[in-house]
Amino acid sequence: MIDESISSIRRILSRERLARKEAEEIIEQKSIELQELNQELLKANHCLEEKVQSRTLELETTLRELKELNQELSLAKEKAELAIKTKDNFLATMTHEIRTPLNAVIGIAYQLLRDNPTEKQSKHLETLRFSAENLLSLVNDILDYNKMEAEKLEFEKIPFNIKSLCQKVRNTWAIKANEKGVRLKYVMDSEVDSLVLGDPTRLSQVLNNLLGNALKFTEKGKIVLTVEEVFSNQEKLHVCFRVNDTGIGIPSAKLESIFDHFTQADSSTSRKYGGSGLGLAICNKLLLLQQSQLKVSSIEGEGTTFSFVLVFDRAEEYMEEEPPTVIDPQALNEVTILVVEDNQINQQVIRWMLLDWGCKVTFAGDGYQALELVSKETYDIILMDLHMPMMDGLETTKRIRSTDNDNKQVPILAVTAAAMMGEVRNDILEAGMNGVISKPFKPEELFVQIQEALSGKYSS
Repeated sequence: MIDESISSIRRILSRERLARKEAEEIIEQKSIELQELNQELLKANHCLEEKVQSRTLELETTLRELKELNQELSLAKEKAELAIKTKDNFLATMTHEIRTPLNAVIGIAYQLLRDNPTEKQSKHLETLRFSAENLLSLVNDILDYNKMEAEKLEFEKIPFNIKSLCQKVRNTWAIKANEKGVRLKYVMDSEVDSLVLGDPTRLSQVLNNLLGNALKFTEKGKIVLTVEEVFSNQEKLHVCFRVNDTGIGIPSAKLESIFDHFTQADSSTSRKYGGSGLGLAICNKLLLLQQSQLKVSSIEGEGTTFSFVLVFDRAEEYMEEEPPTVIDPQALNEVTILVVEDNQINQQVIRWMLLDWGCKVTFAGDGYQALELVSKETYDIILMDLHMPMMDGLETTKRIRSTDNDNKQVPILAVTAAAMMGEVRNDILEAGMNGVISKPFKPEELFVQIQEALSGKYSS
């Protein structure tokens, strides 16, 4: 029994030793595996650190490049804004310098036409006046195009009669057409003879441009201005305006490019007929801004048709037709006027006009002379140039308004060749001026402005 027990114990001990050995081998194997896994983890962690470091460097580089790019963009923006400002200043300066002598040319032409010239002299003077006004129109076109590019052009919405406006535009070109031997016809739909809300100035600008172009490129035959209703109801009126001519026509390959600025159908066209190639681009932009579009069809050698459709709101109020301006010299007889103007030629032009109306005129060449004169004399009205040496018109006006003499309340009208009128209008009013006259001006425009200022109806 004892031997069997011992044998049993030995077998148990042998199995335990075997089991312990197997367990130790397993533990050793797992320990090796854990060491290998730990090495792999260490290697993976090292790789991860390298990737993080690399990615961090990439991000830092990208952020640095973005910062540099942002600085470049900011610098480019500043340069662009400076370029735009420089361009605007250049346009303002150049147009002011052009408008100032144009005021003298147009004013002198009007004055000489009143002095009973011979028939030959009259024709020359009319040509001179017409050419000067065409140059002024070109200057205004350039300014309008610049405003449209800068999105600063605003449209009026005032009542006007379409038929009356179109008749005036047609009459403007009838004389030139007659001189050239070209018939200028006018076809008006009776339904269009109504009062609408819109911008008559811009509509006139488009029609004048189209009729002027048609007359320029038509040597014989006719030009027809057609105005017809397309659709109407109680609130809206859709009107189609069409200008057809029998002129030189436009090659089909050039039809798509004629609305590009400074472009004409052919370089020889500008040499023979003149023009800047800017008019149609302006017309099309004016129409696009009013949700319309200028369309063209043409056959080379036979003629061209331009057309567009505008939608107007109907005007409810009745508006009497304004009578043409009639200058009554007695209305300004003995009126005392101080003219503050540094340009001697423009002084002479305005002197002729005012003396013809019986005014008593005194001139000042700059702001300091003006202040000295208003301290000694009382005037009925002051015409103030804006751009002068020594002291400009705005500062001079402010000082006059701050005085205690009788001229403190005298009407002061700005007389300026400033290009960007919208930008100076607020300055003019804030300085204490009552209105503004834009150079160059016609005699009747000056007369009306003075009369309205004297009556208390300031045109600003």
